[in-house]
Amino acid sequence: LLKTTYENDDFLMTSKAYVSMSHNLIVKQLFILNKTDVEKDVKLFFYENLRIGEIPNENTVKYVKGKNCLIKYNGNYDFCVGRDKKISSYQCGIKYSDSSALRDIENGILKERDVAIGLITDSALCWEFKIKPAQKYNLSIFILLNKYNGSYKILNLTDTLQMIAKNQKDIYNFTRNFWKSRVENMNRLGIKLELKEHIDVCKRSLLTTLLLCDYECGIIASPSL
Repeated sequence: LLKTTYENDDFLMTSKAYVSMSHNLIVKQLFILNKTDVEKDVKLFFYENLRIGEIPNENTVKYVKGKNCLIKYNGNYDFCVGRDKKISSYQCGIKYSDSSALRDIENGILKERDVAIGLITDSALCWEFKIKPAQKYNLSIFILLNKYNGSYKILNLTDTLQMIAKNQKDIYNFTRNFWKSRVENMNRLGIKLELKEHIDVCKRSLLTTLLLCDYECGIIASPSL
């Protein structure tokens, strides 16, 4: 689990990101604290410009209104991007063009174009909300991946996303407990260390090695850490 904090005079935002052990899923949990003594109007944007495959080819990004999420597919893989809160606005576009979602974010208003097809597509989601003084607002964003298998599977993907949103606490705990158990069982591997700094180094090394491996024990050839 990667924890990152961002802070200025008005807000403290904490981001927790992790890859689920139960699904092909990236979760980004956001916690936004209003540090001021006045109510704040907040507009939060999520932007994606996924590069699918080593050599990009034509892909489609589409906002599914009935499911309140984005899908992106290129004939090989499907991605579904959603949340656990209602989306205020959205945009699907082509990067480096007038329809680019990134350009709309810079303007602060999404045009709500619901589909884009091209070599380099991008998209954005927006949430608008109020945070009272000293209160915290929570939001989770999900990126779900599936090997492409036709439109029926895409619909299944959006349903899976809804299930994940309802059970995200269990998914988080399952993932956290999985990695925690990997390092807490070091004594079973015959590793006995007395100094805390040695324990921390060995745990981090073990986690790093495990993160570079797949389920069949293959290991990435050129890791960049």
